Amino acid sequence: LTYAAYLYGVSPTELEGRILRRHLDGSGHRSLLDAARADDQEGVIESDEFTENLELCLRDGHFRLVFVLDEAPPELAQMVAYLEAVSSGLLIDLVTVSLYEVGDSQIILPQRVDPGSVVVESAGVQRRVPARSAGVETPGAEQFIASIDAAPKENREDLKRLAEWAQRLEAGGLARLSTYRGVSGRVTLLPRLMTETAGLVTIWNDRHTAYLTCWRSVFERRAPKSLADVERVIHPASVGQGTTLPSLDDEVLDALTATYEEAAVVGSPDG
Repeated sequence: LTYAAYLYGVSPTELEGRILRRHLDGSGHRSLLDAARADDQEGVIESDEFTENLELCLRDGHFRLVFVLDEAPPELAQMVAYLEAVSSGLLIDLVTVSLYEVGDSQIILPQRVDPGSVVVESAGVQRRVPARSAGVETPGAEQFIASIDAAPKENREDLKRLAEWAQRLEAGGLARLSTYRGVSGRVTLLPRLMTETAGLVTIWNDRHTAYLTCWRSVFERRAPKSLADVERVIHPASVGQGTTLPSLDDEVLDALTATYEEAAVVGSPDG
């Protein structure tokens, strides 16, 4: 709560330039927008909307706080319910963590506590919540393929080739495809792994350019052996979190196919 009070009224420039500069530099990000986009596989985040909402949240103190404890006494749950009920822009998650011993391993199990509700008369109080993206996600690659005709002529062949490659992954049972269309007209094709909601790559029809980005955290978790082969064929570039591949020739696509094949094995019950 004290930290939230400290951030209340801070400008985005001060937040990035003074408070978070060392952390952003240490994680390789130039800005909070870059950091947010590092895990934005769908391409949901629009720069203008993000900047506007960041400024709005800091100005109005619209924060989300997370309390993590071993246990949540009833009086704490009551206080959390009260603070949420009477505040105009405060969201609080109350989480308890339990530790279990299973053989030689330790399992940590978090659980969100519902603090219940406290009825408070607050006539005339309105909550101003930042607008969320109005993008649309649809199953399959059809909507992405339909968007190719609107792309610049010089990008269409690359987009068709990438879409066909993604469809081969789906046909082989290595990925399930969906298309996300953002409010700005940017369209992404998402070859997600069969057992989770993340993918190794995202394919972009970004209004004026066509490209493919990689998600290193997923590579390291699901295809660590094939990662080295991908970095070999794209050398001197490397696979980063949300980084664009410099080349999309057949050798690169074959290496990426191998990563999806490894990920399918790692994610299987016997993997």
